[in-house]
Amino acid sequence: MTDNRPRVLIVDDDQAFLETAAAVLDPEEFDVTTASSPAAGLVAVARGHYHVICADWRMPGIDGVEFLRMVTATGPPSGCILMTGHHEELLDQVAPSDRKYLGFLKKPCSPEHFLDRVRHYAGMAAMKRATDMLRETIENRDSAAPAGGEKP
Repeated sequence: MTDNRPRVLIVDDDQAFLETAAAVLDPEEFDVTTASSPAAGLVAVARGHYHVICADWRMPGIDGVEFLRMVTATGPPSGCILMTGHHEELLDQVAPSDRKYLGFLKKPCSPEHFLDRVRHYAGMAAMKRATDMLRETIENRDSAAPAGGEKP
């Protein structure tokens, strides 16, 4: 039996936030992993693909933008949510080229808003997977078709 729950990675150096965010995401609906540093987050990503990745902006070492840039460079894009309590400052510092793969979440936020954003990006990831599967099916069908357009 295949586990079809969206895989969610939450990266934040605030342990209390990690615990709260993970508790908001129902384990019946999501497969949640937490990481307390960008380095630990990169280790988690190296072990498997995540459909949604939530990362705090201000963390020691690598900031959330750089972390998410590194993640999207290593494989297929995930739904990426950048979380911050400094929203206006963040928007001034994030390059437009980086905004194409980022969603933003202003902290603090309600549990309902956090859940809504994660569900939104998980839904987008599901649509992308379905589109990719359909594209692959069509390509396989087309490559198996006899030459000259004849039907078998």
